[in-house]
Amino acid sequence: MEQGTRRSWRIFKRHSRRSYQSSRKLRPACLRPYKYSHSRFLNSLGNSWLISGITNLQSGPNLQAVYYPNLLLSGFATSSYSGNTCTAGTAANNSQACTIDNTHILGTPDIMLQPTLRPGAGCPSGNPTTGLHKHEYVNGNCFGLPAYGVNGQTNLGYLRGPAFFNSDLTLQKTIPFGSRNIELRAAAFNFLNHPLVSFSSRFPKEANLQFYDPNYAGFAGVVLANGDQGNNTCSNAGSQCFGYAGYKTGRRVMEVSVRYNF
Repeated sequence: MEQGTRRSWRIFKRHSRRSYQSSRKLRPACLRPYKYSHSRFLNSLGNSWLISGITNLQSGPNLQAVYYPNLLLSGFATSSYSGNTCTAGTAANNSQACTIDNTHILGTPDIMLQPTLRPGAGCPSGNPTTGLHKHEYVNGNCFGLPAYGVNGQTNLGYLRGPAFFNSDLTLQKTIPFGSRNIELRAAAFNFLNHPLVSFSSRFPKEANLQFYDPNYAGFAGVVLANGDQGNNTCSNAGSQCFGYAGYKTGRRVMEVSVRYNF
C-alpha cells in the first residue's frame, strides 16, 4: 500500500460514519394532571389542571444524504489536466476546456465527479469536521480535485448539518358544572422561541462546493472559491460561504381555545 493511500485511509477512518446511519434523537414527553383535596376552595381552584409537553432534540443530518452526494462540485481553472489553457475561466477555442466537471476529469458524463479529502492550508488534519467556526458545519478547505481519470471518495464521512430542537407545552383547566364542564386550553409551540439554524435555498452557495485557480496552477492547484476571505463575515446570515449556515428560522406559535362540553 502506498504512503498516500495509507494517509487517505487514516483520514477516512476518523470520520467514517455511514451516510445512511440515522442521527441521535431524544424525544421526552410529559403528561401531568394536578389534583388537590384539602378544601372545597382549593378543590375548585387547584383540581382538573393538565400540563403536557414534548421536546424534540435531534443531531444534524448527513449533508451528503440530504443535499448532494458531491456537494454540487463545480468551478473553473486556468488549465485542465489535458493541457487546455484558458483565460479568466474561458478558453478562446473551447469554452468548456477548464470547467471542473466529470467529462474533463473522468472522461465521461455518466459518473458523478466526487471531491477528494486532503490536508492543506486551513485544514491541517484533512478532516472536514475539524477546525470549524461559528455556524460552520463543513470545512471546505479540506477538499480538492482527484487526479485525471480517478474519482474522489463516494463517502466523505458523516458531514453533520445543523441540529434540530423544539419544545411544545400545553396547559389545560377543566371547570365542572354538574354533568357539564368548560375546558380552557392554552398551547405554545416552540414555547421557548428557540431559533433553528439552517441551510437555505435563498443562499445556495452555502451548500455548493466551488473551486477556482488563483495561482494559475490548473486543476491540480484549485482552492475553495466561496470560503472565508479573511473578513470574518462567513458566520453572518446570507454570507454564501461554503459550509456555513447562518440563516435562522422558527417562531413561537400560541393557541388559546375554550370548549363547552354538554
